[in-house]
Amino acid sequence: MSDLINEYYNSNDLKEKLELKKELLKNNNSREFKVAVMAHYDAFKKSGKKMFLDTMIQFHH
Repeated sequence: MSDLINEYYNSNDLKEKLELKKELLKNNNSREFKVAVMAHYDAFKKSGKKMFLDTMIQFHH
């Protein structure tokens, strides 16, 4: 799962990031993790900046 999180985080392509986001959300039922991933995606989509990697990793268990 950590590899998938890193792949998602490192992607600069919005379409690829969307597909990876779907995979991440499918593989984890933690509400905190889902919120972190969705917040990261929304922030990246709006600003082009990558944030919240530490939060995603913390809550992926």
